[in-house]
Amino acid sequence: MENTNMITGNENNIVNFKDEGIIKGVITNVRKYDTFAVVQIYTRNGKNANFPSAFFFGENACLADELNKNDNVEIHGRLEPYAKRNRLGTGISFRQSFVADAVKKIDTNILSLTSHTYENAIMLSGIVDRILLNNDKVVLFSLIIGNDHQRVRIACYGRNIELVKDLKNGDTISVIASLQTSFNTYNDRTTKRETLVAQKILIQNAPANEGIENTETGEKVGIEDADFGNGSDKELA
Repeated sequence: MENTNMITGNENNIVNFKDEGIIKGVITNVRKYDTFAVVQIYTRNGKNANFPSAFFFGENACLADELNKNDNVEIHGRLEPYAKRNRLGTGISFRQSFVADAVKKIDTNILSLTSHTYENAIMLSGIVDRILLNNDKVVLFSLIIGNDHQRVRIACYGRNIELVKDLKNGDTISVIASLQTSFNTYNDRTTKRETLVAQKILIQNAPANEGIENTETGEKVGIEDADFGNGSDKELA
C-alpha cells in the first residue's frame, strides 16, 4: 500500500526555501507586554487537541490589541528559531516560535458553514543540517530554512519514520508539519512544550510533479493543497 505521507518533488533538486504557516482556532489566553504579545490558540487535528502560541513582535504587536479570549481567529506567520541561555547562564537551549505576520477574526456564523474551523499547518522547505535522533520510535532532524542558515527542528513518528530513516546532511526536503503541545507540572509550576511534528514529507529526488495522492478521489495535489491525512500526532519525549 502506498504511503500517502510522501510528497514527490521536482527533478531539478533546487532548494526553494520556504517558511510559512497558518494557525486557526479559538483563543484561550492573551498576554500583552510593552513590546510584544503572546496569544495561545486551541486547535484540533481530528481527535487531537493542541494549544500552540503565536508571538506578535515589533510593529505587529499592535495586531493583538483587539484580540480577546474566546475569539475565533486565523493567524498567518512563520517559524523563528533562536537560542536561549538558562537562568544560571551555564548553557544554551534551542527554541523555535511561531511568529505572527497577520491575523483576522472569524465570524462564528461563517464558521458554522465550513468544516475548516481549525488548522495547524507549517510549510517548510530547506536543507537537512543534522540528524539528531534516529531510532524506531522517532527521527529528529534540523532543517536550514533560509539563506541566513536559520534552523528548525522537526520530529517524525509512525509511518513517516520509514520515509526519513535514511536522511543525511545536505538532503533537500519539504515538510508540512504541525505544532503539537504537551504540559508538564513540577513544583506547582506548569510549563508548555511545543514540538514541530511532520505530517507530510517531500523527497526532492523523487519522480517529478506527481504530488500527493488523495486516497478518496485519486487526485494528485501539490504541497500547498495537501491535507494532513493520517499523520502522527505525538509529543517528543
